[in-house]
Amino acid sequence: MKNLLQILWLIILTSFISCNDEFKNTNFVLAGMCDSSYIYHEYLPPLAVKTELNITTGFYEGTDSIDLNLDGNFDLIISLRLHPNDTIYEKGKSLYYPTCRMDLKNGFEVAIKKMNYSCGHGYCNQTPFIEAFEYGSDVSRFSEWSEGETNQTLWNIFPPYVGYPGGWWSFVKSEDMFIGFRHKHNGPKNTFYYYYGWIKVNALDHQNMTFTSYAME
Repeated sequence: MKNLLQILWLIILTSFISCNDEFKNTNFVLAGMCDSSYIYHEYLPPLAVKTELNITTGFYEGTDSIDLNLDGNFDLIISLRLHPNDTIYEKGKSLYYPTCRMDLKNGFEVAIKKMNYSCGHGYCNQTPFIEAFEYGSDVSRFSEWSEGETNQTLWNIFPPYVGYPGGWWSFVKSEDMFIGFRHKHNGPKNTFYYYYGWIKVNALDHQNMTFTSYAME
């Protein structure tokens, strides 16, 4: 009788947890890899954000958009800001460092990772940047994600008055690097799950960054 009550309690407890927990997706999504079941799009030629000179700021600025699940709605708005002389920041002019930000729409989230920076007087703080995945990295098991409907940074200077370039994409060494993203869906019994995907980006040269392809399970 005691064992029966324990089993019954375990069933009730499991049911309660499942109504409020994530319905685990057992698929693995690896950066740069996909099969015929994925949503897939390749840019031919690669997508480059077109910029125009803003005579007020002295920067070249531009935006473009990506429809990640090909449903006719733009899910990612890319904003690019470049100085005509992109090498000035190497001489300490941090305000001229290029900026690339992304507005997330329609519930999409991107993988992020916090980066430490010095606040002076021995103090440090952290700020999140979009993670840079290498080919074959497991996007679906990554643990840090942005909120949806937010603005996230690919690269930029650190917060004001620090004066150093920031962002994981500032240090990439390969043409084949990837942004990880996911989209939340409702599952059985009030659970939820995510579809994961990746965007292939060539960002070795900030002045000539291109988006090559993207895929989503």
